[in-house]
Amino acid sequence: MEIEFTVGTQSVVLTDYGRLKDGRMGDLAPQTTLETWRVGGQLVKSAYRQEKRALDLPFLFKAATETALLANVQTILSVLSAGEGTLRVTRNDGTVRELYRCYYVAGLGEKGWLKVAEAVLSFDALDPYWYSTVPTIEVFASGSVVSFFPFFPLLLTSSSIVERKTINNPGLIAWPFWSIYGPGLNPSIINHTTGEQLTLNCSLSASDILTIDTSPLAKTVQINGANAYQYLTAASVLFGLLPGDNDISVQMNIITAGISAGSAMYYPRYISP
Repeated sequence: MEIEFTVGTQSVVLTDYGRLKDGRMGDLAPQTTLETWRVGGQLVKSAYRQEKRALDLPFLFKAATETALLANVQTILSVLSAGEGTLRVTRNDGTVRELYRCYYVAGLGEKGWLKVAEAVLSFDALDPYWYSTVPTIEVFASGSVVSFFPFFPLLLTSSSIVERKTINNPGLIAWPFWSIYGPGLNPSIINHTTGEQLTLNCSLSASDILTIDTSPLAKTVQINGANAYQYLTAASVLFGLLPGDNDISVQMNIITAGISAGSAMYYPRYISP
């Protein structure tokens, strides 16, 4: 297993200087808080909220001399203390997952150092989930395929398309990034598993690109880079993909075969690396 911490252009591979003690990576799941809302003493809503992830990595560091070990510690600290970064874990099977918005808290330099030293590296991650570094691209294809960079195409080939398929999300709830290329009228994306839908009352020309970022920290709807939130219908939800199977359909009216197209992309996220 390889563990690397990166801040901007700086990075340090922690496992180049030592190893995880007993192969442990601390708690697998972030803390959860139950929030409730009451009106007049009556419970009207409750929900669970994930807290930031507090991650402790018990390391065993080794070097040929005490001087070399102290130098290694300084090298590691220079990166860990540089600010918000990304913790990347590469498993023995080649799987890579990343923990974003991560901060080093403590652990190095608290005790005297010899040739061999133990240290528990503590991190706080504002986003508590581990993400795949490889995007999942879902293709809704009908008819001949046209190419649109940077994603694989979704080809709409009739005057009123309803392309429907099952998307299997291997991780936790995921937030897709949608791209739809005109021409077309009133594009709509429906999750039949949950009953949620995302519909815009708008017309797209052949040069228009509608992009929808459903991620919680973004929630943007744009046409050619300009805000298009005003075209969302009142019932629209920028929904995520549930774990497991999602029955999804994409619809758009008055399209041009071979020109109207679109795509969906998301990064699976997980409780553990």
